[in-house]
Amino acid sequence: MFDINTLLSNNSLILVFFTALVYFGIGKYIPTRGVFSKILGGIAISTLPVATLVNFNALVAYWLQSTIFCLSGILLISHLVNFVKSENYRDSSTKRTLALLFFSFVVFYVSSPLSTHVFQSSGQTLLHYNLHDGNYSSMMLELSQADYSERLRFFDFYPACWSKYHFFNIMGLSATTVLLPPLDIFDFYASRILILILFLFAVVEQVIITQQKEKSILIISAFIAIVLTIYYPLLHWNFATSGAFSVIAISMFVLNFVVKGFKAQQASSYFWVLIFSVATIRNVPIGFIVILALLISNHKDFRLLDNRIKLFLFGISILAVAYVLTTVLFGEVTSESKLRFFQPHQEEWMVQNVFQNGWGKIDKYLGTNLQFATDARLRNSNPYAFLPYFFFYLSLIIMIFSKSSWNKSWKKIVPFVVIFFALPNINNGLLAINIKYTLTVLMPTILVLYICYGKRKPFFIFGLMALLVHFSLPIHLGYPAFQAVEWILLFFFISMLMRSSTQHVTLLVSIFMLAIVLTNTPIANPFKLLKPYGERTSEIVIDARLLEKLYVQKETQQFFCSDDAQTLNLRAHALIAGVRLPFNNTYTGAMNARLLGELEKNKLKKMNLCEVKK
Repeated sequence: MFDINTLLSNNSLILVFFTALVYFGIGKYIPTRGVFSKILGGIAISTLPVATLVNFNALVAYWLQSTIFCLSGILLISHLVNFVKSENYRDSSTKRTLALLFFSFVVFYVSSPLSTHVFQSSGQTLLHYNLHDGNYSSMMLELSQADYSERLRFFDFYPACWSKYHFFNIMGLSATTVLLPPLDIFDFYASRILILILFLFAVVEQVIITQQKEKSILIISAFIAIVLTIYYPLLHWNFATSGAFSVIAISMFVLNFVVKGFKAQQASSYFWVLIFSVATIRNVPIGFIVILALLISNHKDFRLLDNRIKLFLFGISILAVAYVLTTVLFGEVTSESKLRFFQPHQEEWMVQNVFQNGWGKIDKYLGTNLQFATDARLRNSNPYAFLPYFFFYLSLIIMIFSKSSWNKSWKKIVPFVVIFFALPNINNGLLAINIKYTLTVLMPTILVLYICYGKRKPFFIFGLMALLVHFSLPIHLGYPAFQAVEWILLFFFISMLMRSSTQHVTLLVSIFMLAIVLTNTPIANPFKLLKPYGERTSEIVIDARLLEKLYVQKETQQFFCSDDAQTLNLRAHALIAGVRLPFNNTYTGAMNARLLGELEKNKLKKMNLCEVKK
């Protein structure tokens, strides 16, 4: 009889965790502080050539990923041997690192995908399944089975080749599953959760490295409270889709840049901006402009860097450019992309960008859809649903910390207090929506410009470029790129706490933490951080008999052809079993169906890989 617990064994979880740690072998050479940061940096570096190669040769990409992992393993062993010989393992920093690694493993183990995605109801085993899960996991599963020397193919529309896509984030996740046999969706879930946990512990480690014990506890508590309440929708969306390494890179950049200063951490700053630039293709115009500004304004300091570091940064830059070029040049442009980007409806484009249709749900402070319409939903909506609670409180504290004197800064709080109490009383309508939108979108950008002007040129450019990208690109590209500003604000706030030594710190942070807990949704379950939710989430009843059929197909290496009309159910089971599905015209409900190029569709229609009965 089929047992759900066989889908993801304890051995698999252990392998995923320790595979990630192996990348410290490469990460050791990255000019950044902290073991967790070096692990994430090592994964990012290893991902660049792999994500480049999948654009035109998946087989070579697979073997290169395995080769890089082995190389990193050799380097790690060398580091450990030298470390033991030096007897540095007895110092306090080593004990701290081992303790953090242990706790990160415990959190990861408790957060097993079987506890977040699988549950029992009425004697049935159900899977929490989001359509995006199938979209992203299929790339990772296909790479693990790729045996062809061409562009990565669709796992669920095999052998169709992927259209233009940025593979970096998913290839980064797949780096942690090198040691596993042919993958299934639970391996994807495990990898995704692990990257999130490594990120959270990387931030915790940065705080501990630079702060005294009592202060570090306070700052870590504030950070955890923020990411589990106000920032949780944004955190969940990024790590459940393609934004994980964007968040990681921009966060490490801010912490390295602000806390120690640019001159002390300029190599680390360049590295993390490079990773941010390529993490998703929508970041390229923001990140590359910031890099250019850094090089122009700090070229004298850059010359003073060690030649090995300059060579390292030059090598990463070459890999980054190669990845961007192959991403842009290779692959077919889909009809939908042409419609949305190359031929936008000018009269609708700005309206969609200003009055968000769907994308505004990502952020808690936006609350609900902003839609350019005068329908009943808009007229009767709760004014507080649009209220930027978060930016009110965060603005208040940033304004206070940005000045040395309390007496000089309190006057700046007054306008925000007035807005806070006046906004809900504004009648619903176009004027109200404009005001609320201005506060929730322009306010974070203005704040970044305020706290950075005259002191932090990169962040100033970040804010301006993010705003420009937001209003100039189609909504599906502009809005996700814009949210880099929000992460800058969060980690600028954290860095301010790390640098401040005033007596107001304890009081203000305590008030802030209390405010966000009282004015926002209940705190998220820290052991179920990536539990699927939202309008595209379904509950799939796991059918043991269907899985057994798929496993038989997997052993015989034959295409699984079915007349099952419930295509979502079939696709979910195929991902659970790690079995390819052939291209089929009837599978139109899948998200990947709209990512097929017209040339690929026409080519595959003639092949008749699988005749499906109607």
